[in-house]
Amino acid sequence: AMTQQAQEVDNEIRMMAEEQMLFLKSRYLMKADEIITLYTGEHPQNATYGDAIHSIMAFNSQRAKEQGFVA
Repeated sequence: AMTQQAQEVDNEIRMMAEEQMLFLKSRYLMKADEIITLYTGEHPQNATYGDAIHSIMAFNSQRAKEQGFVA
């Protein structure tokens, strides 16, 4: 089970990822697979925007760990 703080951090990372996905989708008309390529370098088939959100979350989590924001 996650601590309250871990849950809040996870929720914040998810909300930020959803906002980033919506921005790229609306402003640049990017498709889900293009967003995943941008964040991961991978070229998935039949990707969904949910998949894109997970890719952004993973990227943001990794960056946060590297910068010492998340334990």
